[in-house]
Amino acid sequence: MKFQKGHKINIGKKNVLGKHWKLSDIAKENHRISAIGKNLDKKRTQECKDKLRDKMIGKKHALGHKHTAKAKEKIGLAHKGDNNCNWKGGISFNSYPKEFNKELKLKIRQRDNFTCQLCEMTEKESLVKYGRVLSVNHIDYNKDNCNENNLNSLCCSCNFIVNGERDKWSDLFKRKLLVDKLELYL
Repeated sequence: MKFQKGHKINIGKKNVLGKHWKLSDIAKENHRISAIGKNLDKKRTQECKDKLRDKMIGKKHALGHKHTAKAKEKIGLAHKGDNNCNWKGGISFNSYPKEFNKELKLKIRQRDNFTCQLCEMTEKESLVKYGRVLSVNHIDYNKDNCNENNLNSLCCSCNFIVNGERDKWSDLFKRKLLVDKLELYL
């Protein structure tokens, strides 16, 4: 069976990025029936939350309770430095190499067509919404690796998001890079 060039690219994208083929009518019906049950569960959950909130009104730990200054200080200390679940040994304090400069960042943003590689927000939209140009992100989170294939453009919001679950995002961006290379060869 022969495919046209555009169809091959779409197949490659779906396979590499893990997207699924279109669902059959039977599968769609099964999803619809399953969603109905989930919606009922959400309604039941909300009812339980409402009942709990009603029971808590008037108690010390009720909604709207304010922490004392001393309690806030203890909470703050409990989440600082190596007590924080996102602590990576202080690597954020390491400086960037000289190669990671304004010219390289501009080159990467130009290569990415001044578009966030995750949400596709343009740099103009980012300037309006955040007052900042797009950030340049290291895909492998290694500041010393300034290879152009290891860098991409992200808006402020997406740059913040990808700093959690780093393995997941690194794998996604590497797969996306493979798809882009695949498109060049097809």
